[in-house]
Amino acid sequence: MTDTNNKQTERLIFKLVTLGCRVNRYESDAISQGLQSYGWEDHDLIEDNESLPDVYVINTCGVTKEAARKSRQMVHKCLKANPKAYVVAVGCQIDLAHDTLGAHLGISNNDKAKAAQIVYTQYKDFLAQNGTEYPKHLLPRRQAACTFSDFGIVKQQSETRAFIKIQDGCQLNCSYCAIPLARGPVRSRPLDVIVDEAKALLANGFKEIVLTGIHISSYGLDLRKQAENVSLIDVMRAIDNLPNIERLRLGSLEPRLITAKFVEQIATLKHLTPHFHLSLQSGSDSVLRRMRRRYTTREYSKAIDLLKNLYPELNLTTDIIAGFPGESLEEHQASMRYVEEKGFTHLHVFPFSQREGTLANTMPNQLDNSLKRARTKEFIKLNNMLWRKRANLEIGRQHEVLLESKIAKEDALTAEQQKFFGLENVFAEVSGYTYNYLPVRLFFTDEEQFRQCHCNDLVKVEIFSHDGDDLFAKLL
Repeated sequence: MTDTNNKQTERLIFKLVTLGCRVNRYESDAISQGLQSYGWEDHDLIEDNESLPDVYVINTCGVTKEAARKSRQMVHKCLKANPKAYVVAVGCQIDLAHDTLGAHLGISNNDKAKAAQIVYTQYKDFLAQNGTEYPKHLLPRRQAACTFSDFGIVKQQSETRAFIKIQDGCQLNCSYCAIPLARGPVRSRPLDVIVDEAKALLANGFKEIVLTGIHISSYGLDLRKQAENVSLIDVMRAIDNLPNIERLRLGSLEPRLITAKFVEQIATLKHLTPHFHLSLQSGSDSVLRRMRRRYTTREYSKAIDLLKNLYPELNLTTDIIAGFPGESLEEHQASMRYVEEKGFTHLHVFPFSQREGTLANTMPNQLDNSLKRARTKEFIKLNNMLWRKRANLEIGRQHEVLLESKIAKEDALTAEQQKFFGLENVFAEVSGYTYNYLPVRLFFTDEEQFRQCHCNDLVKVEIFSHDGDDLFAKLL
């Protein structure tokens, strides 16, 4: 750790803590890359990382009250871990709370692309205090940007799959969602810049690229106002045609994007993976109207049917909000039935959370927390059933898996569990994902075979069992 009485020229260690979505993860990787360009060291990349960080950067989330609470809690946790450290909070909860959450410095989303430069500069002022109490400082939030704030090409990423942020913001204004308040209107990244980043990532050895953003279905809406007629399909085509790409995947999509024309267009793409995350939120039409979701369950079903006709091996996942204001038992049960009928592989389930500034925050007939928790548990139970149903179908099938990371000893199967699944003398376990984004745990009983496989390799496997989270596989 750097002594705060010494100059900033000595070794300096920072730690990034990321809460929330994949967009935040991408932006954290960009901030890490920026701070490393100043000669600072990322705590997570140091083999012997027992040294306390000199600087903490917490990339916050404010999508729910729980996320907001965790963001503030993480700031205080970092302050406690090293009272001499400089603690910075950035992102959504800074914009929603309009304060630093207790950190020394608060940076809004509008300035996040410059966060590395800001932290580097402000840390000099912090050092100059020579250990005296440093005032909390919230950078004034600028008016929402009209154009995309670019982080540059993010070559160093924390996962085997490479993410590219193609847009920011959302203007649908669903009644429950605070994200437009934190992220502002839609701003799309220029297509040529996206392609440049994709080329750099592929040259860096990445095999899978995931297009992400706050609302990628809206990509190009703002550019079309500037006479640039581009949309999400144009981004997909451009990246699909690049050499060395093996897999192209999409982040969360709006159901209304899935039309017969769109499906006809994606059918020509060679590398698009058959995994689609279509945000549902509720399987009750009356609840969807109160949510201002702009589609019906019938329209959602048409979207699913179009995708299933194109991709027999489709992996369909979605989001569900349990306990929306005024949700009756009948509406909840209708939602449960619809979700079960559509056969999702995985559900991201959240209890409804009141967020200041949203329409749903002041709706009448708010459900009590105990009822929201109970309905959340029912959906989680349904999710587990849906996963088992899909996983059972995969037994005996062969897949190509992109290897991600070796599973830590404390997370590996015990000897008793290995015996239960008919395994003997397991040397190592490695996690990965199939082409259609089903999670796989690959077991190696041969040390030499394990040594020949590496993260980011594509390997052929056969599924032989599963648990509540993963498919179990052996190398072919």
